[in-house]
Amino acid sequence: MATHPKTSARSLYRQVRLTATQEDSGRTSYSVYAKGLGQQWNERQCILRSSVQVPGRLDTTEDVIWMLLRVLEDEVLPHHTHWVHCGLDSHHEGICLRTESS
Repeated sequence: MATHPKTSARSLYRQVRLTATQEDSGRTSYSVYAKGLGQQWNERQCILRSSVQVPGRLDTTEDVIWMLLRVLEDEVLPHHTHWVHCGLDSHHEGICLRTESS
């Protein structure tokens, strides 16, 4: 039976953590953390931290996700992308998916 040398697998996979906190005034702070799959989370892995003024309350998880998608589109995503309607939620007519532009 042939034996194969043991190798250490390396992965380029990343885990991303997003946080958002909204104050009564509407000011919403957000942070983006990223790490390698096998690493521990720590404060030094924050790759983006900022705040925006959001009109209205973010009452649901979907509200927060929608706000983060819109803000991060301007902050992080390449400018050669656009949004298309995906119809996931009739309450949020603008919920969209990011696609590569053709």
